[in-house]
Amino acid sequence: HDGTRVDMAPGECWYMDFTKTHAVANRGTEPRVNLVVDCTVNDWLTRALEEGARRPVAVGAPATEEGG
Repeated sequence: HDGTRVDMAPGECWYMDFTKTHAVANRGTEPRVNLVVDCTVNDWLTRALEEGARRPVAVGAPATEEGG
């Protein structure tokens, strides 16, 4: 992200400005999926991101083929 490396761990939520030059690489051994939401930032979203940054994030168990 504009020359700065950002390591994203499972379960984290990040706000990033992707109008800056960036690249993505999965250097791990497991497949990863990142959800990207393209939206307009407003006061509600800013408050939600700030509130979320103060809360620990619980990462659940991975889903199983049986729908777990």
